[in-house]
Amino acid sequence: MAKKDSGKQKAIIIGSIVFVVALIWAIYYLSSSTPKASAEQAAVVNGEVITMDELKDAYSRVPEAYKEIISENDVLDQIINQKLLIQEAKKAGMVASSEEVSDAVNSIKAQFISTEEFTDYIASQNITLEEIEKNVIDQLMITELINSTVLSKITVSESEISEFYAGNSQEFSAGEGQVRVAHILSDTLNESMEVLSLLNKGEDFAELAVRRSKDDSAVNNNGELGIISNGTMIKEFEDAAFSLKEGELSKPVNTSFGYHIIKRLPNIIPLSEVKDAIREELISQKQSGEIEVYISSLRSKATITKGTQPSQIEANDFASTGDEVCKEAGKPIVRMYTASNCGKCSEAKQAFRKAVASYDVVVREIELDTGDDLATIAKEESLSAEEFAVLMKYDSKLAVPAYVFGCSYSRTGNAFDAFNEESEITEFSKILDELI
Repeated sequence: MAKKDSGKQKAIIIGSIVFVVALIWAIYYLSSSTPKASAEQAAVVNGEVITMDELKDAYSRVPEAYKEIISENDVLDQIINQKLLIQEAKKAGMVASSEEVSDAVNSIKAQFISTEEFTDYIASQNITLEEIEKNVIDQLMITELINSTVLSKITVSESEISEFYAGNSQEFSAGEGQVRVAHILSDTLNESMEVLSLLNKGEDFAELAVRRSKDDSAVNNNGELGIISNGTMIKEFEDAAFSLKEGELSKPVNTSFGYHIIKRLPNIIPLSEVKDAIREELISQKQSGEIEVYISSLRSKATITKGTQPSQIEANDFASTGDEVCKEAGKPIVRMYTASNCGKCSEAKQAFRKAVASYDVVVREIELDTGDDLATIAKEESLSAEEFAVLMKYDSKLAVPAYVFGCSYSRTGNAFDAFNEESEITEFSKILDELI
């Protein structure tokens, strides 16, 4: 609230990224759902046709500014994902009630000033109310499917929270040129002096901030502004904040927002104060990752044809990532990503296991759709935050089989079109020799 535009700018950038992710889904959600029988095929998903007309229509709805980062193929992939999710929801017997559909459609209508404006808009977009209702049904079914198969199973353990806190200590402690502060904002000098008097008499700062601060966010954060850096706040506020000793209160500080009583807090934020926020962050990370893994598993089981060619992973060689070798207990970490329903992974697993057996390395054989590391006796049900970060860095498309050897080399798919175990072992061994 007293910050300069740099904070707002960061929020805008983050908001834009979130918007782009949601945008691709919205494009298909608002596109016409009735393909033309004679239209050229863009893709076929388990026998269900996506026409070029559908694809062109969907891509035409992408704002020009976003076409620099969203390609036509990106949109096609999202339409394919949508088809797969709807097909799976139908197989699972998901049904949207008439009340749910009505409520969702009314929510869409509520975004317009009047019914006439809504009617005119959908007419201008060549969309009928019936098509919107069908798409709403699809979205409700998908939501139920994702909730029951993915989101309801996500948990975050106390150890994961502690690991995140320890591994990101810089986020929870003030460094050089930083201080951690809280404030209580008042409209007038007299009100601010009264607040200071109450604090000097022993009133709890957090409780008083909730009751008296004019900063609306105080209800949720007890007046705490967190860690601020030199040069990011209004000068009067910043000068006072940086002049305080730990635990000290300022006199009323006048800024364009009003009068502030500032308290200098300990540099380190205790885990107890951020545990809930960390839990929510880890759940959010896992949600997006697990949904992608789930969709990847659907794609691996599906028969998908783009244009006239089957969608498949091409054979290729290991590529250098340019990263240093990642190790555990002094040994390189060698990862293989598979899926329980990936037919081509079965032979690849055997070749991988035979190759790594001769080397002193840490092996992680991760099944993406179950979250289990097959190289351990324990039955894991989800990736740790650290493993998820590695997955997103080296195999963001969640293709299987995929390999990350020592973080320095990665490969997607088998080395040769026609699988040959001996040749695969030779290829694995070449890279393992490099690591060792």
